[in-house]
Amino acid sequence: VEAIHLYLLASSFGDPKRDILVAVTIINTVLSSVIVTSDLGMTPKTQSRFGGQLDRNSLLQLATEIARKVRRLGLSTDDNDYLIQHDTVTDMTESKWTIKILFYLLDLAAFFDLVDAERWQAAIDHIDQLGLFPVNSQPSNVEYCATLFSQLPDLVRRPLPWALCALMRCLSAKCGRVASVTSNATRVDGTSKVATSEIRARAKALIAYVGRLPHRLPSEIYAGLTQMDMEIM
Repeated sequence: VEAIHLYLLASSFGDPKRDILVAVTIINTVLSSVIVTSDLGMTPKTQSRFGGQLDRNSLLQLATEIARKVRRLGLSTDDNDYLIQHDTVTDMTESKWTIKILFYLLDLAAFFDLVDAERWQAAIDHIDQLGLFPVNSQPSNVEYCATLFSQLPDLVRRPLPWALCALMRCLSAKCGRVASVTSNATRVDGTSKVATSEIRARAKALIAYVGRLPHRLPSEIYAGLTQMDMEIM
């Protein structure tokens, strides 16, 4: 973390874009290990590496500050002229991905915060904007997301199993809410049936997605997904 502050300070002199890119590279590595919240009931193994020495909120504030500097400097993923002329990380493609990773991680952190706040629909809407998980059970959609998983950098893939479980938790909570409303009603209306059907279809898509992944997920993820899928169905 001290190194990040050092590069941020250095960005005030000389070539600010170069120093900011280095700061982004460092914060990405640290941030990927802490964005998953413990309230999910599961802690990814990557968190133990830092043994609680890093405060999640402070790191998110620092990452947000860096993201603002990236935008202010015009160092977006479309800033090809600078990235071509300055081979800052290893090549232009990696430099562009370095910036993308930062914004992916910040968005995932925001998603986990929404889940912890039990803002189920807001969390679903937020994660859907990232296009990481299938929104329906159509084979093409499931296959696309499974392929995307393999193409993402490791720092983005690392928290995705817990994001997947958190998304299933949102669906389970929404299904439970619909069931509660239905049980208190005198009759089941068409809207409730449609809502339940859509939730179950989405859960089915997530299970199909897991089956298409070429990577093995942690055992607790499989257990959690199976349990919540049974609750929804």
